[in-house]
Amino acid sequence: MPRAFVKRLCAGAHPELALYFFAKDSPWTRMYVSARQVEPFNGMGGPSSDKNLEFDEELLVLSENTPNLGGMTVSGVGNSYDVLRWDGTCATLQAGEVRAQRPPSPKHANIDWKRLDEGVRDALSADDKMRFLSEPQAMALLRLWLAARRPVASTTPAPFDERTSAGWTAAR
Repeated sequence: MPRAFVKRLCAGAHPELALYFFAKDSPWTRMYVSARQVEPFNGMGGPSSDKNLEFDEELLVLSENTPNLGGMTVSGVGNSYDVLRWDGTCATLQAGEVRAQRPPSPKHANIDWKRLDEGVRDALSADDKMRFLSEPQAMALLRLWLAARRPVASTTPAPFDERTSAGWTAAR
């Protein structure tokens, strides 16, 4: 992804956009946490989740960072990745903390129902299958729905708009 887009995305938390990006068959490269636990750190300077990244957590690669060592070889210094989590936050992980091989049951960062845009919550709540569920049950069903969903051509992420303080606006 273009570096300017990654910087803007990682400057905030965008759970609705993450839901779209994580849709089944989306074109983004997926990686999985290979360490037991990793403390979240957003190397782009934006907010980090307050929850650790867990072993087998599914992530989307936003960018790969190669250190500029000026031709020197430095032991222990390698590439890192800026990644997107299911909760819409970004994290920066070292190459040794992630792997490309998909685990049998990938995990995910929890999505806070209250942080979702009111329109998204309303649309999900209007679904007959979700109407009578508790918040944890609704989020579990949402994850199942996303795993089975194929992106629809008319469904697009909210466009970037420099004029808003949040940086993202709903398409009108």
